[in-house]
Amino acid sequence: MNALRAMSRLLDIKRRVADAAEAEHAKLQLALLHGRQEAESSEQMWHRLAVEKPLVKTIADLEDHVTSVRLLRRIADATAKQLQSREAACMEALAKLTEARREVTRYEMWLERQLEAQAEENRRLERLREDEHAARKRSVA
Repeated sequence: MNALRAMSRLLDIKRRVADAAEAEHAKLQLALLHGRQEAESSEQMWHRLAVEKPLVKTIADLEDHVTSVRLLRRIADATAKQLQSREAACMEALAKLTEARREVTRYEMWLERQLEAQAEENRRLERLREDEHAARKRSVA
């Protein structure tokens, strides 16, 4: 019975680990969503500035416009890289979550089998006691 109690405690720990993995995955999913919005926004800003016809009066105005377009392109590229790293982190968290859930399921099934075996053993012992009791009654009578 101590082994069952210990396994039950271990199962609780595994469930907490799975819950923590699920929370981490949810947090990373939210960060990924925000990253996608940032990437889309920076890409749109770059595209808008790149296709608009600038009001150029001097060479300096043209250089400023080109510099702005290049800067926005670098920002869009950096945001896209950040989005890729967020996607990778999210996939890693999903793998950890899946493994944690698999562990919980495995321990739940093991505990269930052990409890069923224990219940079957208890039923067998009860039948033996009943048989002994019936045999004593017959021998006395």
